[in-house]
Amino acid sequence: MRKNRQSYRSKARKGRALLQPGGSDSIALEPQLLKTRHQMAARYQVSVRTIGYWVQDGTLPVYQRGAVVRFNPHECDEALKAFRRKSRWEASAEEEGGSV
Repeated sequence: MRKNRQSYRSKARKGRALLQPGGSDSIALEPQLLKTRHQMAARYQVSVRTIGYWVQDGTLPVYQRGAVVRFNPHECDEALKAFRRKSRWEASAEEEGGSV
């Protein structure tokens, strides 16, 4: 049984090499494009429950099929930019008409 596992692993490594970007027959995919709830919670340093609340509120865009929920990190970053507060010096520079 171990021989089968090792041969499977070596085949998987060879297959992974074929999917590397830049090859003529390769598929140009970003590695693990979509993230899970736990990965997004670690990314934003919040709890998994908070991620669930943000999904219910519509704060975070989500891809959902049944119980499987995945997030595009770039889309979520853009969605959370709407909640960014400007610092005092940024707000005062805009009021004065100056650039930051």
